[in-house]
Amino acid sequence: MEVSDIRTVVAATGATTVLGISSGGILAAEVGLRDPGLAIVLFEPALVADGSLDLDAFLRRFEPEVARGDVPAYLVTALLGTQMGPGFLRFFPRRMLESTTRKMIAKEGAIPVGGAAMSELARAVPYDMRIVAERADRIDDYRALRGTVVLLGAAKSPGYLRHAVDRLHRLLPDAATATIDGAGHSATQNAADGGKPQQVAAALRAALTPPRAAAHS
Repeated sequence: MEVSDIRTVVAATGATTVLGISSGGILAAEVGLRDPGLAIVLFEPALVADGSLDLDAFLRRFEPEVARGDVPAYLVTALLGTQMGPGFLRFFPRRMLESTTRKMIAKEGAIPVGGAAMSELARAVPYDMRIVAERADRIDDYRALRGTVVLLGAAKSPGYLRHAVDRLHRLLPDAATATIDGAGHSATQNAADGGKPQQVAAALRAALTPPRAAAHS
């Protein structure tokens, strides 16, 4: 459904490039398989390959928490299982992390125009994990991408994400690649949130701007 939604937006807008981040990178790659005329930009698609992440162990805890609607619990499980957030969080007791998460959700203030509440964003996490689980160990499928592909990674991201970018580059040796230095998986976020948007934009311009034709003498 998500892939068909993206293709509908592309058709309606006349877009020529699709950029996907993390689980969205998986969806963008799926769109590229169907529409080779599009340029596809993949920022650290969350493709689990070659045992790069113990996804089964993570999902054994995550799925029951989702089923019972325990939002703080499944958010913490997702945070730890996908190796997101500061590394020191892994040394805190889960009970403390869940309690803090529950309080953060309860104390949400006014949401900026165009923004979303944490409780709303939390409802998208199970969908993200479903996308990741469905495409686990299927990275070789993307060898079939035939259009322009740009692969972006970040130097400080978890190993399984950097592995996905490396494996895709081996599958697609003609793809343009770039690494955002001094940043992790949040590189595409606003600078105020720890992102490196200017570096990301520069990498995209370099990869997607056609070279100028040589001047005729």
